[in-house]
Amino acid sequence: MSSIRIALLHDSLNVCGGAERLALMFAKALKALGHSVDLFLLEHTLWEKVEMVLSINRNVIDYEYVLFPLKSLLSLKILYNKFPLWFLRDVIGIQMIRSGNYDLIITTKQILMPVFTDIFYIYFPNFITEYYYLYYPDKFNSALYKIYVQPLKLLLQPLLSLFRSLEHKPLILTNSRFSASVIKTYLGMHSFVLYPPVEIEKYLPLSQNIKRRNLVVTLSRIEPLNIEVILDIAKEIKTAKFIIAGTMSSIEYYSTLRRKIKAFGLEERVKILPKCERGS
Repeated sequence: MSSIRIALLHDSLNVCGGAERLALMFAKALKALGHSVDLFLLEHTLWEKVEMVLSINRNVIDYEYVLFPLKSLLSLKILYNKFPLWFLRDVIGIQMIRSGNYDLIITTKQILMPVFTDIFYIYFPNFITEYYYLYYPDKFNSALYKIYVQPLKLLLQPLLSLFRSLEHKPLILTNSRFSASVIKTYLGMHSFVLYPPVEIEKYLPLSQNIKRRNLVVTLSRIEPLNIEVILDIAKEIKTAKFIIAGTMSSIEYYSTLRRKIKAFGLEERVKILPKCERGS
């Protein structure tokens, strides 16, 4: 196979979560096949942090380029910031990348609709408003929040129509058959399931330990997704202790979880390790 030039598009690697690991493993696999891989982002990578958390260094890519320095916009945890991010990265940014004569553009982190790229990895189409209750469970039952979300549907409809009308659509990869079914329902496209990379070889020896405690460990990026569900489970299962470990998205969210743990009376059974490093 002859070598080709590949542009890998993400938003930021500094979160150091599963999506970032997948992006870097994409790059590593492509480099191992002899291809050239350039990384395009919205902020500079803190490689020392990335290597410490993910054990992957910058040798997996050839060059790193920052399309737009949008660190302040990336930090905003509001729904409507997706639109300027999408327009700058996925519309203007990809057109800029194409001027570099790349053979292939792979996007490994979705913002909104998967347009203009060649291969698109979607974990779950969280830009579909019908599924926002999964990502914002506390807010979703609020009447004010439902009013706040309604304009999103009006904004997303033209994008959905645009995507469906495209003659050239990207190859879509996803992480599960469930996500594939949702993508089929809302985007009208078949997707291929490609499971994210997990270091099972490193952790499989731990399964041989027969001296086990009633301990439930969650390794995850600590951000508003399904972390609250763990607290609900802990309330019901009183014979077990729970540990939530991973990188923290924001101090505000960490404080919210701490308040809920105290309100539920779970201080003795639920611990959060927001800066848990490998080997600790």
